[in-house]
Amino acid sequence: SAGRLEAWCRRRDVNTHEDFFDKQALISNCVSFSEKTKSLFKELEQFVLNEVIRSRTVTLNDESGRHLIRELFRLYYSDPQTLPPYMLESYRSEMRIEHLHRLARTTSEEGVENEIKSNYHGRTEFLRLICDYIAGMSNTYAIREYEKWVMPFHG
Repeated sequence: SAGRLEAWCRRRDVNTHEDFFDKQALISNCVSFSEKTKSLFKELEQFVLNEVIRSRTVTLNDESGRHLIRELFRLYYSDPQTLPPYMLESYRSEMRIEHLHRLARTTSEEGVENEIKSNYHGRTEFLRLICDYIAGMSNTYAIREYEKWVMPFHG
């Protein structure tokens, strides 16, 4: 690669960094693997794909993670009060609505359900809030939340 790059620079009269950056769009195939290294790299790539990425352990962990995320999403969607107060406050402020936890202290269960139906369910802003909250979780925190809300009698 170094030899090919030096020859390319000589052919194009590139002597400075500025010259190089001005002409870099013209570079093609100057930096690459040798033929022997290309075949070794392809072999390594196939090994990683078959033995790591597509391994049973990784596949099971991926599916387990997808299940956990789906269940947390269902939980937060069906019962927004399980979201932390700061998340509900953020949503309340954005949507200019009553804070759900405060409303729950001052109105009936039916009133809270009506509030959830009209200002939470079906709103893209609420769906985004749930997605952002879950996306910000570490694996450990997501598992703790799952155990806390979905499996409260676990352990």
